[in-house]
Amino acid sequence: MKNRAQRRFNAYNKYKNRLKKWMPFYEHWNLKNGVRSWKDFEKEEYSKFLKDTPTPCSCYICRGEEYDRKNFKHNTEKEIQNGLLESEDE
Repeated sequence: MKNRAQRRFNAYNKYKNRLKKWMPFYEHWNLKNGVRSWKDFEKEEYSKFLKDTPTPCSCYICRGEEYDRKNFKHNTEKEIQNGLLESEDE
């Protein structure tokens, strides 16, 4: 299965994981429509956007943590310098 079938299988698994992740945040709709599991949530019209979109919107809450290369590099350089200074003092 290293071809189109594999890609479809992987895409469905990603979709399934997104459904499981975002289902609790749609509790108010789920209770109104009688949705109890991720399989029921998959059939609902308002969950179709998760098929090709990893997050529902681009706000700071839904987006998650972002990687900042500049701060990471700066902190790493500081740690290296502190380590070198400590080793020289000994």
